[in-house]
Amino acid sequence: MLSENTIEQSLIEQLINQGYTYFYGPDIAPYSDNPKRESFNSVLLESQFKESLKKLNPTLPESARVEAFHKVMSGEVRVQL
Repeated sequence: MLSENTIEQSLIEQLINQGYTYFYGPDIAPYSDNPKRESFNSVLLESQFKESLKKLNPTLPESARVEAFHKVMSGEVRVQL
């Protein structure tokens, strides 16, 4: 039977196989022992996003990475996967 959970688990498995790290929601919630976001209003995991910007753009000045971060966070730039 095809259910929302089946689809979700299939997608999670595909992303893990592509090298993504999976975090179970309650384990990274703002109230958890290992919070990855400040609030549930945060769509992106901000610290991981900043680390990725640096890793993917090591020659870019820090000011340019900060500007890119703020543009994405403000919705000024659309992120395409």
